[in-house]
Amino acid sequence: MPIPPKVSVLTIAYKPGYVDTMVQALKAQTLDKAQWEWLLVDDLYAQRKDAVREYINGSINYRHIPPREIKPYSATGIAINTGLAAARGELVYFMADYSYPHPTCLERHWEIYTRFGPKVLISGPLIDEITFFGKSIWGQDWETYSEPEKRMVKIGDRLLVYKEHLPAFKVPMKLEWEYPTLDNLISVWAEPFTPHWPEAPGIDWRMGSISPTLYKGSDVRVHLNDPNWWWGGRNDSAPLKLLLESGGLEETNDGRHGGLETEWAQRMMDLGAIYLVDQRAPCLILPHHTRKRETVGP
Repeated sequence: MPIPPKVSVLTIAYKPGYVDTMVQALKAQTLDKAQWEWLLVDDLYAQRKDAVREYINGSINYRHIPPREIKPYSATGIAINTGLAAARGELVYFMADYSYPHPTCLERHWEIYTRFGPKVLISGPLIDEITFFGKSIWGQDWETYSEPEKRMVKIGDRLLVYKEHLPAFKVPMKLEWEYPTLDNLISVWAEPFTPHWPEAPGIDWRMGSISPTLYKGSDVRVHLNDPNWWWGGRNDSAPLKLLLESGGLEETNDGRHGGLETEWAQRMMDLGAIYLVDQRAPCLILPHHTRKRETVGP
């Protein structure tokens, strides 16, 4: 029998595009590709399964599957629980379809899990418009923002760190990038996407409650028992055994947007999980919409 992977990368998708940037980010990972698998649970499975297979062309270990049931709204619980039932990795890394993890993300999450598991929730910084004081790193309103390149930023009442701003850069997107046209099934970009990374680890709005001290002499910090910021979808991970033991994501909340994983994280903390934050494993959040569009025709 084949050796199971260490990490299952779980993505749920109902939007067109982003397949190219997800595959690009996964190919760049420093964790050996034999040690992870990608599970793409996709509402658009029937419309793009052939296109995805042709695009990947055997370059990574992946499985493309439909959710257990497709709803007319965003059914996050059904999709995630479908992925958990299929996962073979010891650790599940949640990667949103509109995210672009740093090349070290899988390796860092696995390292933290093996050092401090088995009951641990892990998150890394998100680099998006909220991170950068409400100004988009995609160029919107950047010209009106003229702060120094470096400044001290306070995290809650506990910690001061340097944050470096990314230079403004724009990402050309197709004119109808929000719509599931045949041209958008794999990519919504008008030009190839090139990631830009800050020189120093960033912070984001999820990190207002992290401890000012390093955890057990390591290079990660404890998120002070606040389940509100483990999102289970954007640069977050947890052990598969713990995710299943806790009962998975509550499906009665499907159709809502935002904060769906808070109650799930609390259940895992009630089972003894600690919540750790790694500021050295950032993830870009790409321009995206949150509305579920009708699927592409037959």
